[in-house]
Amino acid sequence: MFSKKFTREDESLNLKNSFALLPKDIRALIYSLLSAEELLIFGRAGTFFYRDVVHTSDLINKLWIKAFTNLNYAEELIKNLMALNAIKDYFNLYRVLSNLPKGIRLRISHVWQWLCISGEPNAIDIGIQKKIITENERNPNEDNILYYAVLSGVPAQLDKIIELNDELVKQQTAKSVIRLDTTSVDYLNIFHFAILSGKREQIQKVLKIEEKFFLELDRMVKKKNKHPLHLAVVSNSPEQVDELMEMFDVNLHEIKDVYDKTPLDYAGKEMHQAMQDILVTKKHRPI
Repeated sequence: MFSKKFTREDESLNLKNSFALLPKDIRALIYSLLSAEELLIFGRAGTFFYRDVVHTSDLINKLWIKAFTNLNYAEELIKNLMALNAIKDYFNLYRVLSNLPKGIRLRISHVWQWLCISGEPNAIDIGIQKKIITENERNPNEDNILYYAVLSGVPAQLDKIIELNDELVKQQTAKSVIRLDTTSVDYLNIFHFAILSGKREQIQKVLKIEEKFFLELDRMVKKKNKHPLHLAVVSNSPEQVDELMEMFDVNLHEIKDVYDKTPLDYAGKEMHQAMQDILVTKKHRPI
């Protein structure tokens, strides 16, 4: 049942069929942002929803401008991003951004960050070609392009940045090379950002990079005494919690940060229950 009323039953049915394959959260977003008339137009133009189509229609752009401004991003920033035609899958980009912890999401204020976090290697290529992405890009938190490639949750995006890094090494521009073991101003490294991505495969990718390049990335977040499981909770990813509990032999009730809080203290209601379920299955780690 749709929340908006339509003048013809067949139009309503066409609309339903056009949106049927979209993720539930995206459908809800579309219904909340567009008028009934606009929804009918969307129903007649279902081809715009295929992931391999570049979204160029005014209506599509209007939808995404509304969606991203709802996440507290500036309209001008979004329009500048769209003008590049670098990103094909705005559905995925919206999902990635909306799933990030709010504190991390609010750090994304430059087009280069969006291109890196999109998870689309072609977006990186376009950014490099247009000199939007360079090895020197930083935001006020001293975050670099490497961090946002990791936050995309897509291992291939991280490979793309390492390729850029390798090219810089060949050119012997040492001052421009991005160190893989750098940390942000709040002491986060690529292992921590992989956890915040909410993707298990990204953690595994970073661990392989650590081994390949002989890195020793800190597991704890310095000065805040945060354990990786504190970050996994903030990422709202039960699979991350499960992955990290396999990696660390710990009890969630005993890990405390500088604020004397355990991962369970930071968990929302749904995440708290998911973690409790995981704990119950780990009988050697009693709750």
